[in-house]
Amino acid sequence: MEFDDEVIQPPSPAAVLGPCLALELAWAVRAAAVPELRFRHAVLVRLFEDQPGLVGSFEALWSDGLRGAPELLVAAHHAGALGITGYAMLRWELDQAWPTVNLAPELRSETPEDRTTIRARLADLAQSRARRRIYLELLGDVWSSLERWWATEGQARARAASVAAIREVGAGATWADIVARSSGARHAAGRAAVAASAFECGVSGPAPMAHRVEGADVGVGAVIAGGSRLLRSTSLPMLLVPAVLSGPGVFLELPGAVLVGFDASRGGPVTPTVGGPTAEQLARRLRALADPTRVEILGRLATGASSVGELSTELGVAQATVSGHVKLLRDAGIVSGTRRAGRIDLEIRRDAVEELAHELVTSFGTRSTS
Repeated sequence: MEFDDEVIQPPSPAAVLGPCLALELAWAVRAAAVPELRFRHAVLVRLFEDQPGLVGSFEALWSDGLRGAPELLVAAHHAGALGITGYAMLRWELDQAWPTVNLAPELRSETPEDRTTIRARLADLAQSRARRRIYLELLGDVWSSLERWWATEGQARARAASVAAIREVGAGATWADIVARSSGARHAAGRAAVAASAFECGVSGPAPMAHRVEGADVGVGAVIAGGSRLLRSTSLPMLLVPAVLSGPGVFLELPGAVLVGFDASRGGPVTPTVGGPTAEQLARRLRALADPTRVEILGRLATGASSVGELSTELGVAQATVSGHVKLLRDAGIVSGTRRAGRIDLEIRRDAVEELAHELVTSFGTRSTS
């Protein structure tokens, strides 16, 4: 069959996003439930070798049978955090935004059963701080194994794929062109074949993230065919996201947008690059530092853990005032507190400070012109 571009690409705007840590974490969680997916990437093999208990931990957290973490992408989109590339900042944004997330998104890309399950997960995480803490700690465990790969390879591949896709869109490519080309189906006949395969397999809509067809070509065909159907009846913008671990085939309707993953696993540079948050997110964190007393508190904590009372004595500032400053620093994710022997020991979060420093260098650093 001929694949008509007017059918593939109805009049709907498309935007290409940069590296998306939330998408990579969501796919790693899916690999916990689907062992065969781990062998596509050495980093996923190492993840479950290093932390064999993760599979049981996720099964204990969710016993609903839904594989993967589509609720993470819904929440990250709501928080404006799909472009965040460091886990400390992603966790902070999620923790702030989850209580206000839409608990009944349409999710027309999903089956009715999965739609109900995703909504239930969103409700659990929005209403239970304890459940949210366990969930974010498990994601943090996944991140601890992915962090080095992401810094040295994954993020660079995603960024290179994004740059190439932006150029393609500028040259007139459709979203379906980019998904198909990234998967290796580079010509119309190949795209028609994968779409026909999807229809013949009885795919009545796109392959949901939780039940994606595992054959790469069929998955791409399902995404293109299903995306075309969904977009014919809506003007929602397309969010094209580079997908390193999953490759092509991720398709999820979010509130106000449709997320489509395109393959970023092949080629591209492997030197580390660092993406940045939005200007608003960066300014919010910088405001937490915009006070001499808070800077002094961080200076004291850089030498070791301390309590509010000890900081009050050392700085000569009222304990209530110190508590207020510490709350702002903790809300910004720069300081953490651990209860020990009846007191709370405050510590500086060096990973968050390093991420913030990297973001400043990336956003405002000068480039050599020699």
